[in-house]
Amino acid sequence: KKLQTGYARGNAFLKQTAADRATDVSANEINVFYGGSQQMERANAVSAANVSITPTNASPGYSKATVFAPQAVKLFFRPGNAESLLNEIQTDGRTSIVMQPVAGNPRSAYRKLTADAVKTFLGENGKDLLRAEAVGNGELYVEPTQPTPENYKTTVTAPRFDCDFFAGNNARSCTAATKAKAVLVPTIPAEKRGTRTLTAEKLVTNFNQNTQDIEQFDAGGNAKFTDLDRNAVADRIVYTAPDEIVRLRGGEPTIWDSRARARAGEHDEDTKNQNCYWR
Repeated sequence: KKLQTGYARGNAFLKQTAADRATDVSANEINVFYGGSQQMERANAVSAANVSITPTNASPGYSKATVFAPQAVKLFFRPGNAESLLNEIQTDGRTSIVMQPVAGNPRSAYRKLTADAVKTFLGENGKDLLRAEAVGNGELYVEPTQPTPENYKTTVTAPRFDCDFFAGNNARSCTAATKAKAVLVPTIPAEKRGTRTLTAEKLVTNFNQNTQDIEQFDAGGNAKFTDLDRNAVADRIVYTAPDEIVRLRGGEPTIWDSRARARAGEHDEDTKNQNCYWR
């Protein structure tokens, strides 16, 4: 007298609605398994699998999150007071996690994390992303909603990403390793604003909680920064997006272009105003 399993084949769809969120799953085939309390324990979505987590009332500060995998998505639930709570999402095949711009914030950014396989863990409420482990040809893409002369479309690549999130499916930081590379392309091209490149053995991308655009890069291990004709190397490079300052620390910080070369114990380069400071 109790439901144990459910199988749906052909344009399969599963929806779980709670007071504050909706979880939608679609695929060519979905298999669902229930526990003794009639709450879902796990679900397998096979072939063209898509999972969306959306607040019931598009609350300000919340980002809709969508997970897509061409092969399969496995969802694991834990018991809740009234319904089961989504606890973990595992994928097979090239996977994308898309976080839409923050609801109610026109200045927010679009974010997309892609890898060969991704494990995603949710918080205790079952609706907020907590952390993600993306392994195999990883790529993180960030694009501001509103192009301005100061902001950039950014692509970070690395074999692996480990990301943490603020509440509301909003990225806090993503650590890329090893041999990570960030490419920043101006959203509005200009003569003196070209593509910027930052490489290092380990690269941490930190996000602004409100706009979800990139706040800071922290590059460690054989770090190098390139901006048009200008180059900079150091053991560690910190790039802060709001003021566009590149800070070189450790090793032998060195900068050069086609006209000159300089080395110092510490070096700060103001790329916005094209000023340099040595110590």
